[in-house]
Amino acid sequence: MNKKIIHVPNNVNYISDWVGFENEIPQGQVIINKKYPGCGLTYWALHNNIPTVLCVPRKYLAENKVEQMEKEHESYFYFRPSCKTDREKQKEENEKTFMNLRNYITWQNPFTLYKTVPKVIVTYDSLPTIYPILKDSGIDFLYVVDEHQACFQDYTLKPDVIERVSSLLYKLQNVWYISATPILEEYLDRMEFLQNLPYIELEWSENKIMKVQTQYLPMTSTVDEIGKIIIRYRNDGFFDTIIENGICYESTEAIFFVNNVRDIAKVITENKLQASDVNILVANDSKNKKIIKGLGNGFGFGKIPLKGKPHCTYTFCSKCSYFGVDFYSTSASTYVFADSNVKSMCTDLSLDLVQIVGRQRLAENHFRKRCTIYVKTTVGTTTSREEFYADQEMKWRQSEAICNEWNKLSQGALAATEVKRDICPYGVIFEDPLTRERIAKNCVNALIAEQHAWEMRDRIYVKHESVQSVIVRNGFEMADNPNLPPILLSFIDEFYRLEDDNTRMMYFAQFFDAYPDLLAYSNGIHSISSKYYNYYYVYGSDGLKTFNYDMSLLEQYYERYKEQYLLMPEITKSFVIGERYSKKYIKDTLTEIYRRCHINKTAKAIDLQEYFNLEDVKISSGLNKRTNGFLIKAK
Repeated sequence: MNKKIIHVPNNVNYISDWVGFENEIPQGQVIINKKYPGCGLTYWALHNNIPTVLCVPRKYLAENKVEQMEKEHESYFYFRPSCKTDREKQKEENEKTFMNLRNYITWQNPFTLYKTVPKVIVTYDSLPTIYPILKDSGIDFLYVVDEHQACFQDYTLKPDVIERVSSLLYKLQNVWYISATPILEEYLDRMEFLQNLPYIELEWSENKIMKVQTQYLPMTSTVDEIGKIIIRYRNDGFFDTIIENGICYESTEAIFFVNNVRDIAKVITENKLQASDVNILVANDSKNKKIIKGLGNGFGFGKIPLKGKPHCTYTFCSKCSYFGVDFYSTSASTYVFADSNVKSMCTDLSLDLVQIVGRQRLAENHFRKRCTIYVKTTVGTTTSREEFYADQEMKWRQSEAICNEWNKLSQGALAATEVKRDICPYGVIFEDPLTRERIAKNCVNALIAEQHAWEMRDRIYVKHESVQSVIVRNGFEMADNPNLPPILLSFIDEFYRLEDDNTRMMYFAQFFDAYPDLLAYSNGIHSISSKYYNYYYVYGSDGLKTFNYDMSLLEQYYERYKEQYLLMPEITKSFVIGERYSKKYIKDTLTEIYRRCHINKTAKAIDLQEYFNLEDVKISSGLNKRTNGFLIKAK
């Protein structure tokens, strides 16, 4: 990778403040890592004197930029393809739009002596559609591909669409791929259209980078957790509080990032939320339309409020709002829900999370530097690396053979061919935007995107510690209680920078050996698993050293400890020698004891034989009924 770091001048707060910024960037195609959202690079692209086409991944983002341009009375053209279902009407409507675009590009401003600089806003999907008009204009446009990591992520959803636009971008002269969260370097050099491009990283001074404190909470159900937040708000009158300079501020708005529209609808229904209090920002498609219609009158697809406009109490965002959109709330709290067991909700921690927390733009929002993330780790069987790659290799060969056969078909037959993912996992059929020729291709980009998705679900989301480690390594401060002493906040941050559990155990023991008084705050550190505290209390530093901080061994012996020192007293206290108990009573009592002692075991009545001698008996249960039970005898 040809990487270059450009230091941002200290007097620059936003890219628009930087005179001559464009001269710092090499000519041609280039990747720009702007390092943090909200630095104003897209604003600069739409307001400079360079003819620019801004390509964005989502319609919500395009419309958000359009509304901002309208508010500022700036010249622009936003291409909206026809939504008509009738083909003839669709064609007619698109032709009018094409004509308007041609007129816009060549339009002479009557109030000035020079032409306006054309600024065109378009989604990725629609760029190939309007490219012939842009090409015929003779203008040397700069193509700014905003949030380019979406190309990578969308290969798993719509590979044919992304392959079409990426094949076009690959052939253009001046393209800037920009993002605050670019594709990870390990994948970047393997992506066909991004290979070997110059990589520019903007280096900002420390005081310009916003540090976000993340409260991390395990969850079992997205709907239940949001319900609890709503109940707390209704009881307290606020979502969160923060004290700054002796003043207490209250959060009275919440933005929930939930990439599951059914869950959003369920939350609204179960908590009887009113339409006037809710803003729903999800993709406007037929599936979601049906779900939202089911909510009743008043509910519909929402809009992102402009700066100065009021926000709803509850805003629900699906993935279409993760990228690039701007929220100007003065008091909104941010909540993120990630469930690796639901494909759509496996939040990409290296890409999505940074984007999400960057949506709040107003400095006066005292909660913009906080984020609460609820996580449900992967439940059930995961796939080993060897198994996964072997499966990928098999699917690749399968897709390659099918694509080779497809390319023998006529253009008409190829156009009528339906790609079925279960039969041809990586195959795509797309129209080349320049030649208009249909091409069947086995797409390596789709294969790479699948690898990244697997890494997230089967390698990172398998346990909370690995999820937290990734969050910290992506620039967040892990602090579920911002009122903790600074030294503890630093400890938590460093704890999750460590790579493995054994090293974390050693660091934990060494830290609290040095600062034993800080153990009093342990109840306030919910992000660190209780097992570290338990092992430290039970074994002590010397015992942990004896085990060489090996977490698997510590867990094994801790289970024995719990049974001997926790479980036995509870059982001998609950069951009296000489007494008779029904098997159901024994099972229910043991279940409760196991829960209190954190024993991960399904209770059975026969478990008591480990502590007592048991004799089978019949016990009267009333109304002339008898049930099976045990007589408890000394062992």
